[in-house]
Amino acid sequence: QQPDHLSFFKDFYSLQDIHPGDVVAVVWEHEPGAEDEFAIERGDMVHIVTIWDDAWATGFMTDERAIECDTEGNTQQSDQGGNLPLLYGEIKAFPLVCVCLPNYWGKAMEG
Repeated sequence: QQPDHLSFFKDFYSLQDIHPGDVVAVVWEHEPGAEDEFAIERGDMVHIVTIWDDAWATGFMTDERAIECDTEGNTQQSDQGGNLPLLYGEIKAFPLVCVCLPNYWGKAMEG
């Protein structure tokens, strides 16, 4: 049976809702186990397209990186040319346990 789409998913690190269309920051690396999965590294940013009820999502990689946290705990992102993140590549899957909302990235990295 195929998993169902969800309209949101609780971020494991902030308990805030993650929605399709949100950009999330990678906390934990993931090596793909199948061709339709991303190889993601800490600091990567992913634009979510679909959230599945099996705690996985699909999305696009962006050209932004979560690189550091300011004194209020907000993530500073590199911006390589423009106000909007560039989306690139294919839509692929990744486990939601590996990502968090960008403004919680620094706190999640601290443990």
